[in-house]
Amino acid sequence: ERLQGATGSAVVVSMEGTRPILAEVQALVTPTAFGNAKRTTNGLDHNRVSLIMAVLEKRSGLLLQNQDAYLKAAGGVKLDEPAIDLAVAVSIVSSYRDEETLATDCFIGELGLTGEVRRVGRIDARVKEAAKKITVEFLQNVRQENKTVLPLCSYTQKYFAKHPEVENLLFKR
Repeated sequence: ERLQGATGSAVVVSMEGTRPILAEVQALVTPTAFGNAKRTTNGLDHNRVSLIMAVLEKRSGLLLQNQDAYLKAAGGVKLDEPAIDLAVAVSIVSSYRDEETLATDCFIGELGLTGEVRRVGRIDARVKEAAKKITVEFLQNVRQENKTVLPLCSYTQKYFAKHPEVENLLFKR
């Protein structure tokens, strides 16, 4: 349901127990009208967002201290794990710079205090869920443009094998 061309949005694969779920993190960063910048979160840990903003300011040189920041997890989900850090950071930067992220981009990673992106658990399940999202969106575009596909990616090949309804999109040699 992402708005095309919108800024301040990033998709993450979060874990709900052992199940991967796609979620959207949204940020609105705007100059403050008052002396102290306001920080508001919904569905995200307020302290985690403050920490990520501090890392972005220190390590990336973004001047966020005079910016109000409003962040939320779209759809009413609650996201509270280190793996969402990168998506939070990307949504903040996207809003601050007024640059969109691609609808097919997915951000997974913990952000360290020195600015490094750290590995997270259950990465295989997360990447598989992201690959599914990208494959489904890609095939929708292929269908709309009346084209065919020669799948080279192992995930896409398996997707075609499991979903006979998209067989008509296969390139025939």
